[in-house]
Amino acid sequence: MPAGRPRLYKHAKQLQKAVDEYWEGITNPQDGTLKEPPTVTGLALALGFADRRSFYDYEQNGEFSYTIKRARTQVENFAEQRLYSNSPAGAIFALKNFGWSDKQEMEHYGNLDHTVKHDLSKLTVEELEQLQRIAKKSTSD
Repeated sequence: MPAGRPRLYKHAKQLQKAVDEYWEGITNPQDGTLKEPPTVTGLALALGFADRRSFYDYEQNGEFSYTIKRARTQVENFAEQRLYSNSPAGAIFALKNFGWSDKQEMEHYGNLDHTVKHDLSKLTVEELEQLQRIAKKSTSD
């Protein structure tokens, strides 16, 4: 016998209908403006989930994956648009929770060998003496 709570939605169409109702609930029907900002937790609560983790868990089920990804992307899109406002701090924080980063990360693969190898046997005595003077001068600086 399977453990855990029964599913809130039996089919993706039911879930999509509930997502659409969430958006209708936060949108003014007169002018299409938002009554409140869309959030993942607001969406999760409106859909009947106890927390956003339960909401995300539905994404693992192939039938519900597209619906959940699209709903999250709609919320993410709202936050992204807020980046162009006069005070984008909240949007930046929200987007970081979606995996965005405001720093540049560089990764290096491979081996760096900074050793310079020269065949000094082909240098003249004068050239060797000049190298020695340069080396002494650089260590005294």
